[in-house]
Amino acid sequence: MAIGRSSTSMTQVGSGKWGAYEINSGGSRIGTAFMGPWAADSTFTDETAQDEITTEGSTKFTTDGVRTATLELTCLQRDIDSLNLLYSTYRGKRLTVVKEINENPLDSKVNLLVAFNCKVTPNLSLQGTGGQVTYSFTVENPGSSFSAVDLSVFPSGSFTTAVTGTVTPSDGKYMQFKEITVS
Repeated sequence: MAIGRSSTSMTQVGSGKWGAYEINSGGSRIGTAFMGPWAADSTFTDETAQDEITTEGSTKFTTDGVRTATLELTCLQRDIDSLNLLYSTYRGKRLTVVKEINENPLDSKVNLLVAFNCKVTPNLSLQGTGGQVTYSFTVENPGSSFSAVDLSVFPSGSFTTAVTGTVTPSDGKYMQFKEITVS
């Protein structure tokens, strides 16, 4: 992987487009893919706590502690289906979520974040002003035998460009990025 400086690889805007589908415990799709409400903001966080252990002789070691991954989407729509989407329709269920990272192509490519095993956080925070609704997911390890994500299940026109191909999860990779060339 070559990392270098490229002015065509910079953008200050993301994308309000995301989609998902319900999965079973092995990651197989059990529902129709849908496009979520327009997102005003999104945050994916993957953090591992660092625990410090000290010996009797004051030698310190750092070990990895608990790993926590979350995905949060702040959405703009307030229609009844959008309000009920995660609060009641998918409450207590698991989804595979595909979030477009950049709506403006970078080097003629659009990037996607594929979060394989998202447990819906059954919370609702609804402000009277502002109109934004936050959707939260706990992203868990898909393990080694989780089903691959077939991107072609999302309807044509759902993302900035047609999304095709598959993304295969692996143990310890809570999410993966997928690069799609704009057609």
